[in-house]
Amino acid sequence: MESSYSIKDLEHLTGIKAHTLRIWEQRYEIVVPKRTDTNIRAYSDDDLKTLLNVAVLIQKGWRISKIADLSREQLSQKILEEALQHGSQTAQVTRLIQACIDLDELTFSQILDTSIREAGEEHTFTHVVGGFIHQIGYMWQTDAIGVAHEHFASNLIKQKMYAALDRLTDQRMSVKSPAVLMYLASRRAP
Repeated sequence: MESSYSIKDLEHLTGIKAHTLRIWEQRYEIVVPKRTDTNIRAYSDDDLKTLLNVAVLIQKGWRISKIADLSREQLSQKILEEALQHGSQTAQVTRLIQACIDLDELTFSQILDTSIREAGEEHTFTHVVGGFIHQIGYMWQTDAIGVAHEHFASNLIKQKMYAALDRLTDQRMSVKSPAVLMYLASRRAP
């Protein structure tokens, strides 16, 4: 079952204003949403992926007219190149969202592994995973993704965190480099 997004959902997820999205639809046909019986726009998962990619390239200084000339495959390739060249956390978050929507475990793990290797665990878990969780939370809240997607992502992230903790126990801790592990219990109703 494919998700359906409103223009306001896409505005929140991509950072592209609804008015701008409407103009781009007319002028460049970046995406062509389906319409409900009452003529309300309904965007698909593929539309979301395309617009997430467009948003990343716009943030990197690309002009919309140049982006519009790219096929969806070329657009995805540019995002991959951007992520590899610059270690862009926005591009990494975008790719994580795409892998989560597709339930693509291999790609999801590769993105996290590359980020950990190049930027370190602290940066990856704080910025990349943090940004991803923020976006996925909104998507879950608006029913854009299901419980399976949330479980998919949270289990893979937990695996990476456990592996990082295992590496910490292998290193000798000294008084000069103390470490703190914080565990937050589940929220409980009073």
